[in-house]
Amino acid sequence: MPLENDDTFDDDDDFDLEQVYNNAQATQPSGQIQTYGPKDDIYQMKGENAILRGQIEKIHKEQTEAQKRLKEDFDKMLRDKESYIQALNESLSKMKSENEFLVSENKNLYQTNSRKRKLRSVDSNSTALSQHETSTQNTSHMSASTQNTTPAMNEENNSRSEVERISEKKSHTDIKVVVVNQATFFQDEKTLFIEAVTNYVISGMPRPTLNYLENISSTFDYTSNDFQILANENSFKSAILRYLINFQDKNRIDYLLINFIEILLEYVIQTFELDESQLLPIPFLLSLINFALNYRPKAINEKFIGETTDKIVSMLWHFQGIFKPEFDYLSLPGSNHMMNFVTMQDKENSGLMDYSFVEKTMHVKILEVFTAIFLMDLLSTLSKVASFHVFTFTNSSANSTFWKKVPQQNMVNSFLSRKTPIHFIYSTVEILLNSIHDDDRFAFGNTRRNSITKPTTANEITIQILEQIMQFLTTISPSQIHFNVFGLNHLIGSNHHLELLEMVSIPSNKLSSYPQTHSFDQYEEILRTKFEYFQKQEHYILSTKMLIMDLFESFYSALIMITLPLNTNSKLTRILCQMIGEEQEMIIRSPRSSNNNLRIDLISKSVKILHHLIAQESSVKINELSNLTLREMIIVLLRISSKSMKNESIDFVTKLRHANYNGVLFNGVQEKNELDKYGLWNSILSLTKLPPKEQKRVTENRIQIEIDLYNGIEFGYSDETIDLARDIVGMCVTGDEADRLHDSINYVNDEDEDYEMAELGDFEGSA
Repeated sequence: MPLENDDTFDDDDDFDLEQVYNNAQATQPSGQIQTYGPKDDIYQMKGENAILRGQIEKIHKEQTEAQKRLKEDFDKMLRDKESYIQALNESLSKMKSENEFLVSENKNLYQTNSRKRKLRSVDSNSTALSQHETSTQNTSHMSASTQNTTPAMNEENNSRSEVERISEKKSHTDIKVVVVNQATFFQDEKTLFIEAVTNYVISGMPRPTLNYLENISSTFDYTSNDFQILANENSFKSAILRYLINFQDKNRIDYLLINFIEILLEYVIQTFELDESQLLPIPFLLSLINFALNYRPKAINEKFIGETTDKIVSMLWHFQGIFKPEFDYLSLPGSNHMMNFVTMQDKENSGLMDYSFVEKTMHVKILEVFTAIFLMDLLSTLSKVASFHVFTFTNSSANSTFWKKVPQQNMVNSFLSRKTPIHFIYSTVEILLNSIHDDDRFAFGNTRRNSITKPTTANEITIQILEQIMQFLTTISPSQIHFNVFGLNHLIGSNHHLELLEMVSIPSNKLSSYPQTHSFDQYEEILRTKFEYFQKQEHYILSTKMLIMDLFESFYSALIMITLPLNTNSKLTRILCQMIGEEQEMIIRSPRSSNNNLRIDLISKSVKILHHLIAQESSVKINELSNLTLREMIIVLLRISSKSMKNESIDFVTKLRHANYNGVLFNGVQEKNELDKYGLWNSILSLTKLPPKEQKRVTENRIQIEIDLYNGIEFGYSDETIDLARDIVGMCVTGDEADRLHDSINYVNDEDEDYEMAELGDFEGSA
């Protein structure tokens, strides 16, 4: 094959040298002299071929490197693009989550704002509105302008038409303000929170909380995130507002609340670690934490609930002397009660007694009491938030997270002891009530054990807690009212002692980190009025018992699958019968007591729980009750199911009101509150100035309300309570026994009946 037609570059050994030489000779012209031989041409060609191969290899190498660089650049570009796409997806997901959160929160708050600003008639709510006006006098002008306040009016000199005219005028004003505030809210949620926290007032105190913190500085430097307060330099109010104003995520209320709570809580913890005696700002900071937790429970995540609960519980153990006091913790050092206690302890302990609680100054004791109460209310708020999460979010474990942080025995021994003040008992029962779920959840764990071989039973801690609480239904007493102060969450107690917190606070135009001190006479002037009204003490006790009954009602109604041990249910049956008898006796002894309506409600709820226990034989069996319990149960239930004086009381009230008697029947405070609740009180005050037709309508409505109220003539049991009582009695006795009991307890001869009606007629005439 000719060389010029060969497109390949083969190795030198493949050439046939003789053939190439012959071909070269044949191509030369005849007679021409060659200056070099054919082999020289071949070597020259081989050299050129080698050079070409080297160049090709070099080009190939350069191309390979170029391709490698291009591939690397391409791969890098792909990675960058993928990272960019991933970042965009994450940002989109975050924005979508934020948008969903804000839409949900805007909707919730829009509904809340609409409910809060709903116009109310002057007729039905003038008393509540006037109280609302008083409570908002110290708030900012922006908040005050949005409140529904009613000007004070003299009912004797103002007609109904004038009242309506003023109400209509204020209604138009409020509608305009609602639109402005809603527009403000949708722009910036942080601003709304700042406004709310600025206007927050502890119940019973005359000024907003930040107004007190305006005059209080820190005893040490504290910095956390963007929050900073320097010792004895700036106030807590300025530090808090500066932090809130500078907070970046304006529309993420969840971030704001969690950071705000965490900063204040860490400061409180450091105060306990560094300078526990300087508690001046602590009650106010705790109140702000409580406010923030209540502000938007949905925005508080489960993990934060557990962490905050752990911190609150650890601080509560600093106040064992307040949870289990031997005497009133706020007693003055020279009081007879304290001196007698010290003398007794000296004799019993042979001089080994710790006098630290006696040596504490009065302002320190005041701050300790309020700190302990507000911490306990914070724990109650956390339990409420955890319960809210369980009923709001699917598969939420917030309640379990909360209860894992609460020590079992410490709770039973400290929060539910015989010496625990009634305020803490109320809070503890409230916390337990929040733990009840439809999925058999109560307190520290499930109330039943899933077992194939054993019947479903409650665990030991559940039984221990329930039996401990049962005892309070018959053993709680005025001696457990060690101090009367409003809590942050409820009104068990009097707000009279809040004056003590007001006294130790720093006056305006001053800045200090230390509380004010006063003479014992000034403290005593407030403390000595503590037990002034026995009826108020009764109200605190009855309110606590009612909450306990709510706990048992929720426990037995929500936890249908649970079966407590028979002895526990039997014990509850005995205690309920004893309590019903005691409350009935108190009503008979004090038929005009303002607390009798509460006693009636307490008895009615007890009968409902008794019926639940008796109707299910698996809970309580009649033949297993002791003779004493069975006898007492039949007696107290017969008092309920026996013939009442309902018809006579209806006739008495009706005749008296139709006779134009406009005064008090039995209990002025109770009757006024009930009439005011239905919006009739203002109309009754100006009854004589109303048209005859309107007078008749108001009188008929008044009669209907007053005959349904416990009125001192008969026990105001509802028809449901009477039916349940009769049903239980029917389970306890035979038909003949029931008839004989009914006849004997309702036996009234004609002379007695005539005498009774004559008494009513005499009372009507005297009225």
